[in-house]
Amino acid sequence: SIIITDKNSNEIVIDTVAGDINITANNTINFNAKDINLNPSHNITANAGMNITESAGVDIFQSAGALISQNAGADYTLSAANIFEEAKGEKKSKAKDLMEIGSSKSSTTEKETKFNTKSQMKSNSGDKSNFY
Repeated sequence: SIIITDKNSNEIVIDTVAGDINITANNTINFNAKDINLNPSHNITANAGMNITESAGVDIFQSAGALISQNAGADYTLSAANIFEEAKGEKKSKAKDLMEIGSSKSSTTEKETKFNTKSQMKSNSGDKSNFY
């Protein structure tokens, strides 16, 4: 192994047997360049003891060959000028309580629309709509 250590115990370890490189800093590690590319043949793992912040001056693109999964232990907030969702198959939503608020709502289907409830369906509309 090749080990480089400074007086503050910042360290670079090149493990010539395992083929690993470990960089340890007491405070912050900064990478500054025009472009930075990470190209592992397998995985990238990021773990933070507190927060992870992502920011781009223009766009952020995410792509996966299979699944993208997001999980929040508390609240999840999505905010944008406009939101477009498209599913090639089904789109399902599940919540204990579901509330949608907007100044207007439009729904278009190419075939039939079904409303299913295990109890009474109520309509609170200014016109005399009939559901039958």
